[in-house]
Amino acid sequence: MKLNSLQLNAFRGATKPFILSFDTEKNITMIFGENGNGKSTITDALICLCTSEHGSLDDKSSIDKSFFTSITNKPEDVYIKLTTNKGTFNTALVNYVFTKDSDSIYPVVRHLRRSQITQLIEEQPHKRYEKLESYIDVNNIVKCEESLRSVKKKVDEELKSNNTTLQNAINTINSAWQKEKNPFKSWEDWAKYESQKNISTEKERYVILQQIIVKWKLVFQAQIEHKTHSVSLQECKIELEDVEKKLKQALEEHSNAGSDLLNVLQSAKNYLSKENTTSCPVCDNLIEKDVIIHSLNEKINSMEQVKTISQSVRTKRSEFSMK
Repeated sequence: MKLNSLQLNAFRGATKPFILSFDTEKNITMIFGENGNGKSTITDALICLCTSEHGSLDDKSSIDKSFFTSITNKPEDVYIKLTTNKGTFNTALVNYVFTKDSDSIYPVVRHLRRSQITQLIEEQPHKRYEKLESYIDVNNIVKCEESLRSVKKKVDEELKSNNTTLQNAINTINSAWQKEKNPFKSWEDWAKYESQKNISTEKERYVILQQIIVKWKLVFQAQIEHKTHSVSLQECKIELEDVEKKLKQALEEHSNAGSDLLNVLQSAKNYLSKENTTSCPVCDNLIEKDVIIHSLNEKINSMEQVKTISQSVRTKRSEFSMK
C-alpha cells in the first residue's frame, strides 16, 4: 500500500486544518523535526485511525480524553483522513470515541513507542518477543527459531552418531592392526598404506589365496586318507604273512596231498558209507568200517583246511596288490 496524504483537523497539536503529502515513489517515509513540531501528532493520528489504541496518550497512567482535541477546538471538530492507493480511510471523534466506517478494512499499523523499547531492554530475553508483538509479526521468527532448534538437535544427533561410527571404525582398524602384529609405527600409518593399495589387485590376490586354501584342504584330506590306507595296508600285510605261514605249515604236514587224492578219499568215504560190508573191496581183508570212515573224515577235513588256507592266501595277495 502507498500513502498519498494525511489530513488532520482539530486533532492534538493540529490547531488548524493540516495536510501532509507523501512521496508515492518512495518505499520508506521518514518524519523528523524539532520537539513540538507535531511528529507525535502525526503518529498518534495514524494509530487512532487504524487501531484501537491512542499512541503517546497510552503512555500515561490515565487518559485525559480532552487531549484528543487541539486548543480552541471542540471534540466534534476532530477529523482524521488518510488517502492511499487502495482507498480513503477516515474517523471522527464522537463522545470522545473515534468512530470508523464498519464496511472498510483499515490499513494495518504497527507502532513501537519509547516505553516499549525500554520494556524490551529490561525484559528477560525469552520474553522480549512479547514486547515486539504489537510492532512486528514475530510468528515467523518464532517458527524460524523452532526450526533452528530442530535443525540443531538433528545436527547434534547426527554428529553424535557420526562420532560413534568414527570411534567404532577406529576400534575396528586398530584391532585389525594389532592382529597384523602392529606393522608400521601406528595404525594410522598402516591404514594409510593399506588404503593406497589397488583394490582390483587385492581382489585377484584374494581369489588366488582362496584357491590355494581349497587345494591345501584337498591335500590335507588326501594325506589323512593316505595314512588310513597305509595302516590298512600294513594290517593286510600282517594278515597275508600269517596266512602264508599257516599255509606253509599245512603244506608241510600234507606234502603228498593233492586234489586227486582228496577226490579218491572222498569217493572211498562215500562208498563205505553206502555199502554194508566188513571187508576191504581191494584186498578182501576184514576191516572196521566205522574206524575207516572216521579216519577218512579226519584226512578229508585236514585237506579241506589246506584248500581253504590256499584260497585265503590268494585273496589276501589280490587285496594287497590292489592297495
